[in-house]
Amino acid sequence: VGTFPGYGQLSGNSLADLRAGHRGDVEPDKRDHADFALWKHAGKGRLLKWPTPRWGDGFPGWHLECSAMAMRYLGAQFDIHTGGIDNVFPHHEDEIAQSQPIGGEIPARLWVHGEFLQADGHKMSKSAGNFQRVTELVDSGLDPLAFRYLLLSAKYHVLGTDKVGQDVFYQALKSIRTGLVIGTLTTMVMLPFALLLGIMAGYLRGWVDDVIQYVYTTLNSIPGILLIAASVLMLQVLMDKHAELFETVQQRADAKLLVLCLILGVTSWTGLCRLLRGESLKLREMEYIQAAQAFGVSAFRIITRHILPNVMHIVLIAVVMDFSGLVLAEAVLSYVGVGVDPTMISFGTMINSARLEMAREPMVWWSLTAAFVFMLMLVLSANLFADAVRDAFDPRIRGRLVTPAFISKYLPAAKSS
Repeated sequence: VGTFPGYGQLSGNSLADLRAGHRGDVEPDKRDHADFALWKHAGKGRLLKWPTPRWGDGFPGWHLECSAMAMRYLGAQFDIHTGGIDNVFPHHEDEIAQSQPIGGEIPARLWVHGEFLQADGHKMSKSAGNFQRVTELVDSGLDPLAFRYLLLSAKYHVLGTDKVGQDVFYQALKSIRTGLVIGTLTTMVMLPFALLLGIMAGYLRGWVDDVIQYVYTTLNSIPGILLIAASVLMLQVLMDKHAELFETVQQRADAKLLVLCLILGVTSWTGLCRLLRGESLKLREMEYIQAAQAFGVSAFRIITRHILPNVMHIVLIAVVMDFSGLVLAEAVLSYVGVGVDPTMISFGTMINSARLEMAREPMVWWSLTAAFVFMLMLVLSANLFADAVRDAFDPRIRGRLVTPAFISKYLPAAKSS
């Protein structure tokens, strides 16, 4: 411990303030009284023990068990580490001391500790005899499940908790993050296909138009949900066969989310492509396009200079509508078990877990309500944002806007006339 300069950063203790033997006898074999054991000798009769070539049979220390499990399943650093207030020192302090030199950073970004339960103003403990059993609650007429929700739904849980005590408000916010990631990444995958193929089909026509129409007509003939579900199931089988590629559960969940976005993007570009083809066919017959062709302007410059800006309002509207559909598609796919990884929080996983809670007594309705309300807010916000962007970038609307410069220029002339 003496060689680790950050010891005490969590609890606020310093080595100079620690008193040897305060909680028990001082170990004579320790080089420093603040040191703790990483590996302990297994005495006779101990069942859980492992052989070592140097120290004989033994077992890991209490602090080492937690660090080993966290690094194995969560990586060198994870988001939140929880525990009781009595775990701050020495348990969690010792975890930091042994994990940070190996991983290079503090193991958890946020440490959350629960205080002791209070009964009549004193800590509830067996030695004080001021605790109650569940059977006593039942005898007094209280529902144990209702009492559990009462304890979990403290004042800092704005929307309550689910069946395992997770904050519903936090889950809803994480679900918005998942929806934004899916909508953004899928749009980035889908948009190049739709823009390139749709404008090419409408402007170039001929055999290019025939080939592109054949491709998206064939893709549209396959039910989208079935195609996505089949692709995700094939991916899931592949990931199960090669589990060694993912060191942690988080890496597996992120990889599945990325591939899901790719699958959704590849299968959802056909609708926008058809709209852009029709708009490009109309724009191709406009006088300024024909004039540019007569002057020998290249097709690439005509497409990028004249056609693309005039179809962006359609792109924005279609992208937002597709975004709403993607959020719903994720919820449906995750609900049936072929969406995001079950360990990742999303609207689909929230609805799936809330479905089971709706049949309980008392009924737990707030998880489903929170998922519905936050999903509605996300989709509505996206639509309002797209309307504002469309109005700002559409040249036909922008030309009709009444600006201060327009008023100062034409208002005096109108008064004089």
